[in-house]
Amino acid sequence: MMQAGHRSTSPWSPQMPLNFDWSMWPTSEPAPSPGPSTSEEDTLTWLAKELERREMVTGTRPQSMMPSPGPSTSEEDTLTASPSSDARVGGLDRTASSRVAAGSVLGATEWLSDAHIQSDYDFLEQQLQGIDPALAARIRLVSPSVSHLLRHLGPQGAEGTLQSIYHQSDAPADFLFLPVNNGTATRPGTHWSLLFVDGRNPQSRVAYHYDSLQQAGYNDEPARQLAEGLTATLAPARMPRQSNDHDCGVFVVDGTWALVQRLLDGERPDHEPLHLDNLVADRQALQNRLTRL
Repeated sequence: MMQAGHRSTSPWSPQMPLNFDWSMWPTSEPAPSPGPSTSEEDTLTWLAKELERREMVTGTRPQSMMPSPGPSTSEEDTLTASPSSDARVGGLDRTASSRVAAGSVLGATEWLSDAHIQSDYDFLEQQLQGIDPALAARIRLVSPSVSHLLRHLGPQGAEGTLQSIYHQSDAPADFLFLPVNNGTATRPGTHWSLLFVDGRNPQSRVAYHYDSLQQAGYNDEPARQLAEGLTATLAPARMPRQSNDHDCGVFVVDGTWALVQRLLDGERPDHEPLHLDNLVADRQALQNRLTRL
């Protein structure tokens, strides 16, 4: 994402169908400006400007990666054990900093917004590019808004968007990370979970679903819809259960960092999911990444 006056450096942009219903866009973001009623060329021009406008108001790309003065600690009373291999940072520095738009600083019990997740994903992508450019080229950290779009469009409606994700460069997308939200066009979302897609074999993609709530009826159906839109088979994967009602988004971003680290370490979900049984959700570390300059 980007600040006003700065273009995004993201190498791809979602391809939106001309008849897309903007009411399906996440309700936490501003409504689109009125669309044109003239030619198809005018419509495409308007869509491009509209996507750029949305980027300008929902977040910013990180501008620096400065080290933390010291290790952070978790605020969770039940998650204070020493980090295991699932939570280690290794070559990825989770204690450095990213930036979010003004007003998006994360509170002690605040639910994560699209902007929080997008900013942390942008920062993770930047770190990964510096550590292993070849692997970075084969990983896609999909924005919450695009994830929401794919969930509602389905495989046929999302064909252009899928092509831009899977084939954005010379390196095909082997692994995708997508935040899943249970929001609808008429009801704001109340829960985040994570899809980790193994797309190394395009004919048999698998979407592993990590859900810290572990309760039927919340994100099972949204995850199924999104996996279907990605032409992937949905499969469960384990992560710890959250101990409160506000850290589901923290589990999503920290789960993404942990899985990317394991990919850097050479692990692959060849025979079973990369379970995150010992993941530590560290809200304080995320707050530090989002606020330090």
